[in-house]
Amino acid sequence: ISTAEELVAFAQGVNSGELNSDSGEWWVLTNDIDLTGIDWQPIGATVSPISGNPFLLDYNYYSDNFYLNEQVYESPLLYFDGQGHTVRGLSCFQDVPYGMAGFFFTVASGSVIRNLNLEGTVIGEKAGGLIFRAAGLIENCSFSGQVIGYGDVGGLASSGVNATIRYCCVDADVAGGNTVGGLICSTGTCDISSCYVTGTVSGYSDQQISTLSGLTFSPDIGIIQQIGGFAGYGFGELPDCIADTELYCYD
Repeated sequence: ISTAEELVAFAQGVNSGELNSDSGEWWVLTNDIDLTGIDWQPIGATVSPISGNPFLLDYNYYSDNFYLNEQVYESPLLYFDGQGHTVRGLSCFQDVPYGMAGFFFTVASGSVIRNLNLEGTVIGEKAGGLIFRAAGLIENCSFSGQVIGYGDVGGLASSGVNATIRYCCVDADVAGGNTVGGLICSTGTCDISSCYVTGTVSGYSDQQISTLSGLTFSPDIGIIQQIGGFAGYGFGELPDCIADTELYCYD
């Protein structure tokens, strides 16, 4: 993948179900890429549900597939290597309802995303700079820019399902109305180590987020609940992780 056009085509192929790494394929960047002027649609937002009305399926913590609006969507298996290249000019805006934003949407648990640098702006009802819902192995990745959402907002990821996240860094302004973290909204069942976060992490009311981001006003998000320089909420250890962030909370 060497151009913006090829990257868009790759995203469309994954989202249509035509492209994946089921046979061991690696998708690699061979150049820095500029996405300026492109309305980015997250990679891995599979368009067709595989079943409806699941029972006790929690998309944030337990299932390899994704549960949204009483539908189950299959997460694609992807091996993606940025080879140290940078994707600049990222602009992802996903409005409510169900506006989940990120360069990636989600991937299956055996996936690998590595050596990728992102610069830009990610705005959604829920948002993560690199990926909305992390899974598999994510290593040597970075995000710089701005991430905004009503709730479940993280500079690198919104949430994760048994993901291993290591050697990643964020330098961003991260803002949300309910559970906001510099690297990740909630550590969930993730294994996170050797990550570094700088920038600002801010909590706002839902009306303020709407004004700040351009998202459709969603008055049912509620009051600011959790905000953290590294994670808005979590448990367990975070070995060799550093958050050098400024925290702000507005009501």
